[in-house]
Amino acid sequence: TLQICLIAVTAMKSNIICMGAWSNCTTIDGELSCRFRNSVSPFQSTVCHVTNACISNGELELFDDSPMSKSFHNEEIPMSPFTTSLKKNNNGNIKIQVRRPSEIPNNSSGIFRYITGVLIENVDNKNVGHVYGDELWPVFQMLHRYRFNWKKNHFQLILRKNQEKYKPKVHDLASDYKPISIQNEGYNGISNSNSNEKQKLCFNNLYVGSNSMSYSEGSPEPNALSSFRNFLLYKAKKKWNIGIGSSSSSSSSNDDDEGYSPRSEPNILFVMKDIEHSAHPTKITNFNDAIIQLKKVYPLNNIKLLKWHGKSQKEQIDIMQNTDILYSQPGSDVMTALFLPSGSSLLTPCRALDATWVHGGGGRGNGNGKSPNPSK
Repeated sequence: TLQICLIAVTAMKSNIICMGAWSNCTTIDGELSCRFRNSVSPFQSTVCHVTNACISNGELELFDDSPMSKSFHNEEIPMSPFTTSLKKNNNGNIKIQVRRPSEIPNNSSGIFRYITGVLIENVDNKNVGHVYGDELWPVFQMLHRYRFNWKKNHFQLILRKNQEKYKPKVHDLASDYKPISIQNEGYNGISNSNSNEKQKLCFNNLYVGSNSMSYSEGSPEPNALSSFRNFLLYKAKKKWNIGIGSSSSSSSSNDDDEGYSPRSEPNILFVMKDIEHSAHPTKITNFNDAIIQLKKVYPLNNIKLLKWHGKSQKEQIDIMQNTDILYSQPGSDVMTALFLPSGSSLLTPCRALDATWVHGGGGRGNGNGKSPNPSK
């Protein structure tokens, strides 16, 4: 028995496999050479699956002496979902340090977490839609690329920065485990007398890299997008019992349900941007006129107008599940369309009017948060 235990400890080394931009990696004379596939969407990004690795002092530590792993020493993995090219010394990158196998931390105290970690670069988001599109969507693509079974297995978000106060409920929907921030030096929540180990956050399985995986970058893989929707609907039904046919009194749950609306007359919803709180404010000046006319033509239909600001994630999902035709302006406001019933319709106007950008902010409007030429 002692011999078997020694073999298990000795065999514990790191391994790294990368897909996407760093695909087809080979080692020639100790030098790492990877084919950069930036032109092939959606595989323009880099996703690496790392085993038995640690995060220390803001760097990713591998413990292996194989030529492939050693060739990753001092290389960098881009993490920002908005990064479209690999650049050295970018603030959004994480550097790799390759150590000797003998330097791997002793796992007798459980320093290696058995829950799969997903290291992501926090994005400055101020609403639910952007957290879906700029953080959870990249995370899901990372896991989907490696065929991660999200119904049977769990994962934990590892954040480069502290979690903003408006994100916990959105993150909690995606994962049953509270996110960990590595911004505070030395934090890992593990009590150990060894000061060196206190500064390490170690994982048996860790996924790193999500550049160009924001919803606004490139074209999504259709299968991944469909799986992302199913994943979020599955989690919402499990957490809040929200879904087609779900009710607090219903005891049945069919995960294979197609999710089509049972309504004979469609519910119609207009979502208006909140000009004061929107990152890219636009406005449609005749919303109320359009609703008045629609109610005349479709008197039996439930037609509503609302803004997402101030509504919780649970409320937004519930509203979407009770909507059949959605009219929304582009951007994060329309992200919750993921939760529409199967067979629903989405109508969204373009942000450009007569070849002129009509949203403020971001350097593409007039910069004052007002639309210079509001859509009608």
